[in-house]
Amino acid sequence: MGNRAKVLVFLICVLATAGSFSYARQATGSQPTGEIPFELRHYCLVVARGSLNGVKGRNLLIDTGSNPTVLDANMARTLGISGGEADLLTLQGHIPANKASLSSLTIGPITTKSVPVLIADLAHYLKDVGIRIDAVVGLDVLKSADFVIDYRSQRIVFGPAPRYRDSVPFESDPPIIHVTMQIDGKPKRILVDTGAEGLFIFRAQNTTEQIAAEVQAQNSSHISLGLNRVRVEIPEVRLGTLERKRQPAYVEDKLRQSSSDLDGLLGPPALGIFQVVFDFHQRKLGWNLDWDENAPEFSPSFRPAPFPPLRVR
Repeated sequence: MGNRAKVLVFLICVLATAGSFSYARQATGSQPTGEIPFELRHYCLVVARGSLNGVKGRNLLIDTGSNPTVLDANMARTLGISGGEADLLTLQGHIPANKASLSSLTIGPITTKSVPVLIADLAHYLKDVGIRIDAVVGLDVLKSADFVIDYRSQRIVFGPAPRYRDSVPFESDPPIIHVTMQIDGKPKRILVDTGAEGLFIFRAQNTTEQIAAEVQAQNSSHISLGLNRVRVEIPEVRLGTLERKRQPAYVEDKLRQSSSDLDGLLGPPALGIFQVVFDFHQRKLGWNLDWDENAPEFSPSFRPAPFPPLRVR
């Protein structure tokens, strides 16, 4: 999957009180609970450790925009896994792959058995992101528990969702979830995608055509989308009560065959969201912010030294 092309088989961020954020929870129902650290790459890509078929210490990219989970081809050979031919539909075209099944996948307190996966070459992550990725894990695995991604403390907390101040409802169910955003005054269906390094809008929409007419072409640091993209500045975007003026975004082509009902992708840090809650039981996306409302560009305090833009191959 060159350039970490987004897996689009079927296609394919807190909270609450001013001041400190509390992770205190009560274990309810049958949700697994616990927390794990993760490594933050390119200021927003979440890489945690987990087990694949009992092999511990594997690097797992947490990507809520991917479905199904994707297993690296080298890791599949190590585990002795093979499968029948399949086809990944991405924004760059059809990518050959194989479909198979993992006997188990464990991340934090979550263990999922008999996990359907696609097998594809993820070796480009080592060059583009600087770390080996053994699997890209989507909500098909993670949906068994509510969870919080805290980009500032670099940890994921699993279990019943804590209280949060701001939220929007899910407009779909896992393993693919999208929300409604107002893009320059027009409602758009946006995929919540922790694998996206920004806000991306598909060029097929009228609003983005108007915006794109006034911008210059530029390569982005997003590593999941195609080659034909332009950087834009959207006058106003809204997500629930969250409003952003002069929001940087990218306009991107989309294949006609892929998720035509979606208008774009959102990586939560692009809006200054540094803690994001995936509350499956209430079907809500909750968040906490870390940005200056008066700043023309998002510049989160938790962001490490900037990475150079990735090469577009």
